[in-house]
Amino acid sequence: MGGPKMAELMKNAKHMERDWETKSVILIKEAKDHCPFSTTLRASISALSCHLEACESSRTNELRLALCAKIKETTDLKANLTKQISVQEAEVAKTQKTIVDLTKAIDDKQKPLALAEERYETRKQRPERELVDDKPERQLATEVKTLKDILDKLTKQKAGMEAKLKQLQDDIAQLQADKADKTKSLQIDKKVDTAMVTEGEYDVIKTGKGDWKRLPT
Repeated sequence: MGGPKMAELMKNAKHMERDWETKSVILIKEAKDHCPFSTTLRASISALSCHLEACESSRTNELRLALCAKIKETTDLKANLTKQISVQEAEVAKTQKTIVDLTKAIDDKQKPLALAEERYETRKQRPERELVDDKPERQLATEVKTLKDILDKLTKQKAGMEAKLKQLQDDIAQLQADKADKTKSLQIDKKVDTAMVTEGEYDVIKTGKGDWKRLPT
């Protein structure tokens, strides 16, 4: 390879070396220019991830707090229903005893009334000229009326107690239905609460301050 061609090749090689150096400088500069942007982007992504994680944890904690508050409220309502049922059942027992006592009192007055009516009717069979409104007849009539009044009063009281008993039994049935609903609601809410604690990465426990914090998974 002669002198002119070799000189030309050397010249071209120097140009290529300068071009390569120039391009390298440009690429290095561009890389340096992009480096802060990439760092900022990574930092932004990391901050956003942390923020989303914190928001999700906060929402989970708020939901758990609301759920636990609802469970307590339902538990208190169920306990109150249990007390009401107990009170109503005690009232039912007293009412039933009163009905038994009234029934006995009514039965006890049936025979005396029958005897009084029999004596009164028997005395009215005297001869017509002897049928006068004398003291014995008035006393017999008073006795019959008094016994009838007592029986009527006892019968009305018994009817009132029987109506009260039915109302109490209806109330107890309603209270028991309400209690059954509360029991089912508690079972469902506790199931959700248990799932929130035992499933996924959002395990939380109640701290001494009354708030909730995530447990490591």
